[in-house]
Amino acid sequence: MPDTMEYSPNKITILALCLVMHLTEPQTQELLGLLGYSLSKNLPVDRIVAWCLEQQDYDYDVADVNNIIYDLLGKSPFIRYN
Repeated sequence: MPDTMEYSPNKITILALCLVMHLTEPQTQELLGLLGYSLSKNLPVDRIVAWCLEQQDYDYDVADVNNIIYDLLGKSPFIRYN
């Protein structure tokens, strides 16, 4: 029987998917929990993403969320500029 590769996406990848799928914060928490992650109130990136998910009129653009995080924290978790 051939070996199978198991892929487990990292938390940032899951958060990007949640933004793209327009999930709510509880839905995002549920999906993260299935993969062993969670949104933490102690992590600034998680708090910003949770705030963006809670905004009813926000368009959930990953680049916009990334820019908000960059403006506030000086890092780009979703888009790598190398």
